[in-house]
Amino acid sequence: MASVDAADDTLCPACGGAGCAPLFVVRHHRYVQCTTCASGRLDPLPTTDPIELYDRSYFEGAHNGGYLDYDADAALHRRNAQARLDRLTAAVSPGPHHLIDIGCASGYVLDEAIARGWTAVGVDASAHARAVAASRGHTPYADLHTALAPGPAPSIVTFFQVLEHLRDPEVVLQQAVDAMTPGGVVAIETWDRSSRIARAFGARWQQANPPSVIHLFSHDGIERLVARAGLRLISLRPTPKQVSVGLVAGVAAGRWPVMAKALGPVQRREHIAGLALPYRLGDLVTAIARVP
Repeated sequence: MASVDAADDTLCPACGGAGCAPLFVVRHHRYVQCTTCASGRLDPLPTTDPIELYDRSYFEGAHNGGYLDYDADAALHRRNAQARLDRLTAAVSPGPHHLIDIGCASGYVLDEAIARGWTAVGVDASAHARAVAASRGHTPYADLHTALAPGPAPSIVTFFQVLEHLRDPEVVLQQAVDAMTPGGVVAIETWDRSSRIARAFGARWQQANPPSVIHLFSHDGIERLVARAGLRLISLRPTPKQVSVGLVAGVAAGRWPVMAKALGPVQRREHIAGLALPYRLGDLVTAIARVP
């Protein structure tokens, strides 16, 4: 996503450790585990960010671990965006802020930030997502370097379920931190492979979903990633969210093909597919951290 040099792919991007051991194999893709922080990653890593995966079929068709129809759940995305920014309120100072949302998709976090009186810019590697965000009134950028060029230094940078999809998450995080104002706040929402449900399911955990999911961070790995970027961790805790029945059906059918036939009718019935469900399984976490 960012126009920066790639990191050393023999080292753990979370903690910088050099040791790794086999973790598991999912659909012929091998994950290894860092022997220091227990974060997982694909081995080998892709040579670049796999931007080609995030075309329209990722957002409308559930290909490559994506969404059955991302924007059909607009009401839920708005609700989740409000909750995400609410988690920042205890950490940010009063007054206007300049926010950059990395992995902005259709721009629902941007909508909520603007509604709060902030300025907001989105970044997304997907040309399809940027086109949708643009149709909704935003001006998204393809990479962080370009997004930083025209505007003020951001006081808030958000990574909502995006770092796990980047080849070099530590490089992009550091680029963001280096550009921020002192006292700025970073929010990272990602998945915790050291959570109880992830450990119980192992290779069958729904987030172990290659090739789009490159990294499976552990709780320890997230803490170390934040510290290595020079940030002061404020909180790291499990995060609830709202998901639709259609999203659950699409993920399950894509992850376990034998379920596709049974779940097909659910996906096609809009009055069922759009119903909201609370997701509280403990494997989705949010880290809030401050720039010194």
